[in-house]
Amino acid sequence: MDSRSCNFTAAETNALLEGVRCHYGTIVGSFNSAKDTNKKKNDVWILITENVNAIGSGQRRTTDQIKLQWKNLKARATKDHAEAKNPQTGNKPFKRGDYTDVVLDIIG
Repeated sequence: MDSRSCNFTAAETNALLEGVRCHYGTIVGSFNSAKDTNKKKNDVWILITENVNAIGSGQRRTTDQIKLQWKNLKARATKDHAEAKNPQTGNKPFKRGDYTDVVLDIIG
């Protein structure tokens, strides 16, 4: 049995980005108590997961998969941003990620 799941489709990724954009303050913000913070953040991630799964690509995503995809998108965007500011020497072409601009717009 293969433990790898299918790659995220463009529609799933767009739904994830839209959900994160709408709830970014809740995802990264802090609240009064740690209990409330974790509960609210988990509720938001569950909502985003439901929206991604509603796309109907056939692959059911877990909340952990959604969080990991966001983490990977964010890491790629910040890496691309850093490389754009300080380009490497040589003739290696710079290839920007597909969602770099959107992610950078969300995280500021």
